[in-house]
Amino acid sequence: MPHKMLRKASATVLRNSEFSSLVDYFLGHGPESMADRHYASIEQSRFDAACLYVRQHWLS
Repeated sequence: MPHKMLRKASATVLRNSEFSSLVDYFLGHGPESMADRHYASIEQSRFDAACLYVRQHWLS
C-alpha cells in the first residue's frame, strides 16, 4: 500500500475509534481555534496510544 493511502486509511481507522479527536493531529493539520493554538495541547501519551492502535490494526 502506498504511503499516501496508508495515511488516509489510518485516519479512517482512528475516526472510527476512541481516538477520533486526534485525527486532525495525526494528519498534521494545524489547530483551528485560538484556544487550540495557544492554550490546549495534545497529551503525548494519548497520541502514542493512538499510533499504537493504528499499528495493531494493520498488523492484525
